[in-house]
Amino acid sequence: MLDPSDPYSEMFQISNTGYIPVTDLDCKCAFTATFLPNGPRFNETAAIFTNFADYLDHGGYITAPCFRTIQLANMRPKEGAALEVTVSYALYHINLRWLRRSQTFRFKSVTGADRSQHWQFLG
Repeated sequence: MLDPSDPYSEMFQISNTGYIPVTDLDCKCAFTATFLPNGPRFNETAAIFTNFADYLDHGGYITAPCFRTIQLANMRPKEGAALEVTVSYALYHINLRWLRRSQTFRFKSVTGADRSQHWQFLG
């Protein structure tokens, strides 16, 4: 984490566990949160990072760009904030919309004993 009090500063690693290389990776980072103190509420707001990686071979990995989604000075989300990360990709540079695949990962924030926030994987 870049900032332990801000779960949105978490850096997630994406890996290709399949045998076919994936290309033209896009990432959508959607979040819902109320910020402290007396801050705004964002409801299903998304940042889309198109072509954040050109190529990912078998066993390769890259950092998802979601940590760049929200950076509000002195504003921290309340516990229970949500993050949904969707990664879409093409196979073998065949970047046709109907052939693209995607995977979605869902998280919610929880506060640890040290008052830092962490993501709990929901599925």
